[in-house]
Amino acid sequence: IKEYTEAAARRGAQIILFPELALSGADDVAYAAAAAEPVPGPAGQAVARTAQRLDVYVAFGMAVQRDGKRYNSIVLCGPEGILGMYDKLHLTARDATWASPGEALPLIADTRFGRVLVATAYDAIYFPEVCRYGKAKGVSLMLSAAALTNEGMAGAWQMILERQVGLNTLHLATANLAGGGGFGGSQILSPGEPIEQARIAAGYRLDSYEGRRPGFYCAVIDMMADALMPHYPYFEHNYKVGTPDWRPDVYEAAIAELMEDHFQQKGRACND
Repeated sequence: IKEYTEAAARRGAQIILFPELALSGADDVAYAAAAAEPVPGPAGQAVARTAQRLDVYVAFGMAVQRDGKRYNSIVLCGPEGILGMYDKLHLTARDATWASPGEALPLIADTRFGRVLVATAYDAIYFPEVCRYGKAKGVSLMLSAAALTNEGMAGAWQMILERQVGLNTLHLATANLAGGGGFGGSQILSPGEPIEQARIAAGYRLDSYEGRRPGFYCAVIDMMADALMPHYPYFEHNYKVGTPDWRPDVYEAAIAELMEDHFQQKGRACND
């Protein structure tokens, strides 16, 4: 991680993303679990010192040990030190063999370049609420650390990621393990035109042969692109209809209803 960070910084990178479980790899879950350590701890502090020395932001995946539990986490470091951590909320079946699910929303942090959201590729692919939440909170760049292993799904996952970027007009960087359990395909996606489109600013598609090689990819992105390009006014007053399109006041009631149903079902299961 230190060597890649230094190499990326020499290329002018200012925000650097590593894959999920970058410290241990994802091919041996027993090893990943055994490598868990607290944050702050040796790994987090070492990366934080590198980020401070190079005046960059670094997000990387690692197994974290805390309060007797292990988590699949993404740690964000910057010039100020360790800025925060996200414990993977949505676990895959493989994750669940060693990690506990997180209990907090993905990390949102303000950098001197703009607001970023730190999550995993599984969050971005299968839970559109994550991207929409970030967009509504003013996020310009989503950092999506990945350890995707099912290469047969790569084409479908690529389409979903591009759709998330196009619909939400935000940038998305995803770093997937190339080796160590992953098949590569790291890339930086940016919103494009015509409306709701996405383009690869750097890197390769998840389903590309070229993306299997280890390496790093750099791009210059405009963190104000969403404000400058035409887009649907999901989060603003839509003058064509007279109200905002995005209605969290209504969705709140829907979530409350779903939560009530969930707890009622749990209660019936316990009673049975």
